[in-house]
Amino acid sequence: MRRADSARPRAVNSGAAPGRSSGPGASRRTLNLDHIPTIDHDGLKDLLISMGTEQTLMVWGPPGIGKSEIVAQFGSELGMPVSVLLGSQMSPEDLAVPLIDPQTYTTRMCPPDTLMRPEASVIFIDELNGAEPDVMRAFFPLINERRVGSHFFPQGSVVVCAGNPTAHNSVARPVPAPLMNRMYHVQLKVSSTRGWLTWAGANGVHPLITDFIGETGLRSLIGPPGDDDQLSTTPRGWAIASRALYGWNVDRMENAGSPAHARQMQVIVQGAVARKEAEEFGAWLTRRAQGVSLQAVLRGEQKLPDPLEHRALVAHLLALLRSRLSSELPRLEADARGETRTLADQATYLLTTLSQTAPELATSLISDPGIPAWFLERLGQRLISVSN
Repeated sequence: MRRADSARPRAVNSGAAPGRSSGPGASRRTLNLDHIPTIDHDGLKDLLISMGTEQTLMVWGPPGIGKSEIVAQFGSELGMPVSVLLGSQMSPEDLAVPLIDPQTYTTRMCPPDTLMRPEASVIFIDELNGAEPDVMRAFFPLINERRVGSHFFPQGSVVVCAGNPTAHNSVARPVPAPLMNRMYHVQLKVSSTRGWLTWAGANGVHPLITDFIGETGLRSLIGPPGDDDQLSTTPRGWAIASRALYGWNVDRMENAGSPAHARQMQVIVQGAVARKEAEEFGAWLTRRAQGVSLQAVLRGEQKLPDPLEHRALVAHLLALLRSRLSSELPRLEADARGETRTLADQATYLLTTLSQTAPELATSLISDPGIPAWFLERLGQRLISVSN
């Protein structure tokens, strides 16, 4: 367990947000992740399969993005037990305790029994850069040689570490250079909602939340990182919000479907995600009660409301579409594949159709700098061809 009397200096990066505290001796070095390969959840599982048994991986990503869950899922799918070591809560003796052999008067290191498995397993060191410096040193033989004391892990074992960049974790420390240079580093990023929605469906996340994320897109799933003592919106936060909705039995409330019901659920969700996303969730519930779904409109399953009669509702749908286009479409058209290509095609058709009845609404997206230029150019050409 972590020593209660240990002084824990707080490391911050030089570009820390206002209000982020720094303790005595805090390091001001900032980890530069710009050149590190970026992968999604499926890519991480593929990398663990192809490289994990030979090379220790270090996975960087903000809190709540799903690093722990993907490692646990990887072990479960391969039938390998997973041992989790939480670096920020450990002392060196938690990894190995010295024992004197009374017969030989020699010392040997005794690992915890959870690591002494006869079969190949997954050893997951979470919050590596939240560990004390002496704990990081204790991890060195495990990361570099796949051993603790004289115990070597069986062939086929996987060692993977995870940490939060200092910009997202005020207690994170720089990882010593000798340790950094013995791991393969990747950034875990969520590039679409597809993977999380698949996971959410398999794990019973509340259908209102999955419907909301499916319709509003990536920006609703992951918000800007929060400072200390602030809630931020993460995939983990939405999973917690789901349990809260089930715990409050929102489906049994007498005023289900009313504006008051939507506000009540918004307040419940605010205990797990940032206010902005919680308010958007409440607004989405209110609009849902009107029977209109952006997803259904994009798929052609539902007709777009008449903008002359429901201008505010159509404008709200376009705001949701704008958010999805700016957060999910790639910067280059050549990178648009699969669901992003489908989204671009659906949005182009919808806006072209809308231009015939409300051209000012259809063209309102063209001035948005967050939407990739290739999409705006294509949309502009389609609108010109329709007007001619």
